[in-house]
Amino acid sequence: MSDSLYLGQVVILGVVTLWFTRGQRVMQLQILGWMLLSSLILLRYGLVEQQNFYSNDQRYHSGLVNEILGNGLPFDLDWWLSAARVPYVLPASLLAAMGIEPLLSLKFVSLLALLATTSLIQRRVPTTTILNLAATTYLSATAFIGVFFAALGLRDTTMMLLVLWFFTGTSTAAKLGSLIGLGLLRPHLAAAVLIGSLVALVLQKLRRNSTPTPFVNFLGLTAAPVLGYYVYSFGLQYQSGMSGVFGHTWGISPVLRIASNYVGLQFLTVPASTVEFSTTSLLLLRVLLSETIVIPILFTISVLLARRQSLLMQSVMWSFGIYVGIVTNTDFNSFRQNIPFMPAMGLVALLAWREHQISRNSPQNRALTAQRET
Repeated sequence: MSDSLYLGQVVILGVVTLWFTRGQRVMQLQILGWMLLSSLILLRYGLVEQQNFYSNDQRYHSGLVNEILGNGLPFDLDWWLSAARVPYVLPASLLAAMGIEPLLSLKFVSLLALLATTSLIQRRVPTTTILNLAATTYLSATAFIGVFFAALGLRDTTMMLLVLWFFTGTSTAAKLGSLIGLGLLRPHLAAAVLIGSLVALVLQKLRRNSTPTPFVNFLGLTAAPVLGYYVYSFGLQYQSGMSGVFGHTWGISPVLRIASNYVGLQFLTVPASTVEFSTTSLLLLRVLLSETIVIPILFTISVLLARRQSLLMQSVMWSFGIYVGIVTNTDFNSFRQNIPFMPAMGLVALLAWREHQISRNSPQNRALTAQRET
């Protein structure tokens, strides 16, 4: 396929999607950003080398699509469960079978996942002004970071959608479907989400009439990674039969690594040998994709200061903490590892702020404020 044909397909897919999302300003901006970034990546790196831009996982996914196109769907159960990444690769394969370039078909699936995530957020957080809409989009990771990953042939936006769908879905079928999808894309993420949600459900029933304090909330934030630490060991025992094996022993270094996940600065605490980019490049990336720092910080503050923790807040807190406890046992701890949680974390922070505003503007609080002023 020539570069011009690829760019033509980008335009066609973009225009069709723009037509279906007419009236949705945020989604149309996302689509335009996707078209621009996808085109720039191609023009800079070419058809082949663009598969290695940012992450060579794009080459792996593109290879899966080409394998399915060439050989059909295999009957190997292990391939379906561990290698195929079905929720992401299969829809892209259907698009590729219709003539869309394989990597572009993957990017288009990423875009559709981003648009669906945006729709879920907008339903949960109604906005009345352009400023509120912009803040909601930014704090739900559907602005710059969402468009960036939508323009790559990676599974990240699909996992963002499935995690958010699990936490906000009201039906058992929706939760089960998203959990299965996560299990096929990243099994330890699915385990963290399931265990964290169960822990949150149990604790909510036990604390029904209690009011949390910042100290109690801090204990929850610290207990979750410890639980994840043991989940990692149990998972390793299940996979390999080795019991009592951990990725680290407790000390200042692992504690800092865990803490860095709550402020989006993981690259400052991981071993230098595991970082592919320079510190300067990583800092620049954090400036361009500042949501990766702002969202975790606001989420952490919201959890610590919450006087009433909803089931959603507790579920995301425990799931994310358990997940951090798992991944910090490995060398693969980066902001990209945490991307699937970003919309859910942002949603928690947005809902906490809205609840604070409603509480502050209640008649009782306004009367108390007037009494203090007089």
